[in-house]
Amino acid sequence: MLPPRCIITRAGNLVVNGVLASVFSTMVAHFETLPFYALDTVFPGIFEWAPVKAALYNVLEFPVLQRTEGIVDMVAS
Repeated sequence: MLPPRCIITRAGNLVVNGVLASVFSTMVAHFETLPFYALDTVFPGIFEWAPVKAALYNVLEFPVLQRTEGIVDMVAS
């Protein structure tokens, strides 16, 4: 199975495998995508680089990230 293809639009929405997702994973909403905007600004197309795609896939599927998102939600709400 191929990892999902994720795109962040300028409006701050996420497109995952062609499906628009305007819901963020935490209460801080657009702030959670700021690092991705910064990286893409400094290194255009970085998220298409194979090593970066592999690293992001591993990080986004890591259980600790889900727990951290829960903590961010508690602090932000």
